[in-house]
Amino acid sequence: MRRRLPILSLVLAWSACASSLASASTEPDFKRVPAHTVGQPVLLSVPQERGVNSLVYWMPHDAARTTLVLLPGGGGGLEYDAAANAPLSKDFLIRSRELFHKAGFNIAIVGRPQDRADLNLSYRKSAEHSRDIRSVLLRLKQLTPANLWLVGTSRGTISAANAAISRPELVAGLVLTASIVNPENKNNVLTLALRKIRVPTLVLHHRRDMCRGCPPDRAKDILTGLTNAPRKELIFIRGGNDANGDPCLPIHYHGFINQEAEAVGRIASWIRVASGAR
Repeated sequence: MRRRLPILSLVLAWSACASSLASASTEPDFKRVPAHTVGQPVLLSVPQERGVNSLVYWMPHDAARTTLVLLPGGGGGLEYDAAANAPLSKDFLIRSRELFHKAGFNIAIVGRPQDRADLNLSYRKSAEHSRDIRSVLLRLKQLTPANLWLVGTSRGTISAANAAISRPELVAGLVLTASIVNPENKNNVLTLALRKIRVPTLVLHHRRDMCRGCPPDRAKDILTGLTNAPRKELIFIRGGNDANGDPCLPIHYHGFINQEAEAVGRIASWIRVASGAR
């Protein structure tokens, strides 16, 4: 029987490359880590400035020129199957990780820090959360010089956009999927300083997204706010089937149910073009 462990309760020794990021406020260190850390998926423990850790599931790809930093929705938590060495979640980004990996990207799935039971919308907009993501990005730059693209879904779009605004020196591009755009929500994506985003940005939304916080007709407002993005586009996904349950959960159209391959394919193609690697 597989043993399921809460991801925040798992601490992984990372031997030779466990130099602390407790001083993550310093300039980025881009040195490569030893080769033995590269190849197989591994759970990394990333120190934060305030003395806690965030766990990151790392899937390297030998030929990757780009690392996708996946920021899940919901409360930001993950479960981890130690026997299978794999995260367990129905979140769109997490369950699509193999598709992203097969498309030629390094994959980093970011879990919430140990001192947070939930990543609510207001916290995802905070400077502290942005600093946490910065620590993760610095660690990833130690692993590989590949460009970093932030990919958020649902609540994770707040985290991704916030980090792109606050940490422009580390971010090469941004993808927002199933974005929180309802103006009735005071913490929606549109309340962020989108004009400060200066990287290519893709907005991907399902045309039939029925989640109250994510009305499809408001997704275009993100593009309006991206006045300084060098490239931007809104793409709608229209297919899928077997949507059921809460329309704000990932097994509904909000989570691109049974359209994962198309959604990932559109994202991968857009990133390659925006990066100049057709």
